Amino acid sequence: MCQVQKQAIQRWREDLKAKYSGQSVSSKEWWCGVKQQQGLFADHSAAHQTKRLAPPLTIIFNNILSSCKWPTQWKEARVVAIHKKNSKWDPKNYRPISILITVGKILESLITTKINTFLDAHHLLNSKQFGFRQGRSAADLLLLQSASWNHSLDRGMDTFVVALDIAGALTGCGTEVSLPS
Repeated sequence: MCQVQKQAIQRWREDLKAKYSGQSVSSKEWWCGVKQQQGLFADHSAAHQTKRLAPPLTIIFNNILSSCKWPTQWKEARVVAIHKKNSKWDPKNYRPISILITVGKILESLITTKINTFLDAHHLLNSKQFGFRQGRSAADLLLLQSASWNHSLDRGMDTFVVALDIAGALTGCGTEVSLPS
């Protein structure tokens, strides 16, 4: 591993330790997370109540982060089957959706934002990583790959493309999931 990578990893560890100890989640960050998860409130009384909850939830979030223990209740989900297409009688035409506790999703969103910001700022993700990154899509990757293939063909190089269709890859997954405590 090169020296730059070692230094970046060390900075990442120090930054995480600093951010996730003490007052790492502010009331403003919490409120932004609520708006992001739930959208803007049409009912101003609900917005007012949520703002009142920000300080105590900030304390709870910071305690969770400093103790490194996720509440057991937040690990539980209600799984609902959502119809995708075709016959409603065929179980393959349904997608499982996990309904999680909103407060847990907000904290997950805050953590994800902090980690992604750090990774992007320190260039720790490969530029060819397109999955699960904001501002990048499968279409972007396909465009990049197509340009690369065309460039190779223009230079007279042999160009081979292998495409895999992994639709239904999770079809055989069981419905019961057990998370460690």
